[in-house]
Amino acid sequence: MLIVHIVYRYQEKYLADDEISYIAIYIEIFLRKNNNRLKTIVISDTSMGINDIIQNWLTSNFRNHVEVVACLPLIALDSYVENHQVDLIITTNILNLNQAIPCHVIERIPERSDYYSLTNKIHKIKNSNRYEKLILRMFSEEFVDIYEEEQLTFEELIKTMAQKLKRHHRITDMEGYVKDVIQREENYPTTIGKHFMIPHPLSSFANKTTVHVAVLKKPLLHKGEKIRLVFLLAIENKMDDDVSTLFHFMQQLALDQDSIASLLDADGKEAFLEKIIALSTSFFNKHYIE
Repeated sequence: MLIVHIVYRYQEKYLADDEISYIAIYIEIFLRKNNNRLKTIVISDTSMGINDIIQNWLTSNFRNHVEVVACLPLIALDSYVENHQVDLIITTNILNLNQAIPCHVIERIPERSDYYSLTNKIHKIKNSNRYEKLILRMFSEEFVDIYEEEQLTFEELIKTMAQKLKRHHRITDMEGYVKDVIQREENYPTTIGKHFMIPHPLSSFANKTTVHVAVLKKPLLHKGEKIRLVFLLAIENKMDDDVSTLFHFMQQLALDQDSIASLLDADGKEAFLEKIIALSTSFFNKHYIE
């Protein structure tokens, strides 16, 4: 009945029962289309009966969260994974797998504790995927620039990065954007930690929320700090919980010198993106998932 309160909040009208039912039909269709079930394989037990019990248990308890795509022997696992997407492996024995895919052990007959532990595992996997998508939505290789030899001033760097944002239609007014970023930096510095800063304007000039990265092999001297990593932000003027989450991640990242060092050591754009995804996933699993 939460939909009743939401409609009243915006329209100051209460829904009739038939109207609620009508809306619920469309919500159900939407949820089905957007509910991505985890592609799951079951490593077959020597007992066919156990295999059937586990698959039936998964269907009864997790039909909206997992899709069992195969039940196969351990020897066939590597070959299957090479050619198919697999998000989760269910097995009845503790295995030393050469796969990075999450694995969950159910010791033959599923119990109540298995339900809770698997629920938590699914929650972690889905959230991990969500945060990876969040990073990929805001970061991309085309907006990762590695400066090997250039010795730039802060103003020169911001102008250079803003030109690319404008060229790719990520911001509307390049001159206004640059002026706002520089002025904001004078009044409210965005340096976090020793080598990291996240400059951004007070106003929104963004067509699409984007993080433009500059990795500086030669430090940029700015207000007494040697800056080596810059995340220049262009943020759309709309409510977006993902942006708040991103800011939290960047604040935590700045306090972890090992993570900063890892990003600075990236030997290319692709390597940088892989590292930022790995760091973000690790961070979100630690801070947002119980």
